[in-house]
Amino acid sequence: VPVIQTFSADGYIVSSDILMFGGLPGVAIRLTPMHGVWERTRRNVMTTTNLAMVYDANTNLLVGFVRSRATGSFNEAGEVEGTVIPEFLGCASPVTCPDPLSPAAAWGPIPGFPRSMTFTSRRLQLAE
Repeated sequence: VPVIQTFSADGYIVSSDILMFGGLPGVAIRLTPMHGVWERTRRNVMTTTNLAMVYDANTNLLVGFVRSRATGSFNEAGEVEGTVIPEFLGCASPVTCPDPLSPAAAWGPIPGFPRSMTFTSRRLQLAE
């Protein structure tokens, strides 16, 4: 899934992906931009956690939250390679949702998505 992420020096992330506008055939959800945090865990290794709200593509009603947790390593080409685990936390209704930050939140797999995915990211270079 194509994603654009902005990493700040103080550990915050803002992400946009194709699910914001319905970019995958047969996928009936839409996401808000993802907001998250990152940290360096070892030399050349970082972990991230992002959150977004999930909407039904047909009704535009809130159905839950998505969380993606990733671990990536910088390779010799300066790219980041790793694994991301997407998770879903459903809402009982559009106005009754569990706290996505609660340790007791019942996160589970996203229906129709793999439990984990590999990724490769490249840093955007300034044009000369």
